[in-house]
Amino acid sequence: AERLDLASELLALGQATNDRDVQLHAHHWRAGDLLEAGRITEAAQEMARHDALAATLDSPFRTWVAGYWRANMAYIHGDLAGAEQTIRETMDVGTRVHAKNAAGVFATFLLGIRREQAKMAELEPMLRQLVQTQPAVAAWRCTLSLLLANTGRLDEARQIFEQLAADDFASLPFDSTWLVSMENVASTCVALGDRERAATLYRLAAPYSGLYIMVG
Repeated sequence: AERLDLASELLALGQATNDRDVQLHAHHWRAGDLLEAGRITEAAQEMARHDALAATLDSPFRTWVAGYWRANMAYIHGDLAGAEQTIRETMDVGTRVHAKNAAGVFATFLLGIRREQAKMAELEPMLRQLVQTQPAVAAWRCTLSLLLANTGRLDEARQIFEQLAADDFASLPFDSTWLVSMENVASTCVALGDRERAATLYRLAAPYSGLYIMVG
């Protein structure tokens, strides 16, 4: 609620100064905050405002942002094929504008889609490459542990899980990937039947009860 209020203040400031870039940032953050709160209709309206304003600017980056919002909404409404098509098109735009997290957003979306389709195993080579090339991004190891658990390789999943849990998950960076990482390790924890770590994860996630996890 506090972050949504701040985004609303930012929007008012952008409107008062007629700064469209500030307004775009504000619509972006308001849409994300509304999605996290489960206010889907309001989030969609905020995304539409973002897209309409972005169309008045010559900003390929904002075109990329608008694309992943559309992918988010398709995913939320269960249109997995539409979400995948949109995120692939969006990846092409993100690559052209050198958006620094375009590849990460694409991979996370695709993993989510394949998880819903029970086809995560298809992405194991891609995920292992991400773990190898981006060792500082703990989120990829969290996702790999889940993939291994979901494909019945519990011993391999446990090995990664134990590394992540060694310090009660304190090594997971508290950044934009934290909630996604927590969800993945929590699902792995369930698959492994680890009651002790489940209590730890519950305690860590409890302050975010009632929120939805989103990407982007």
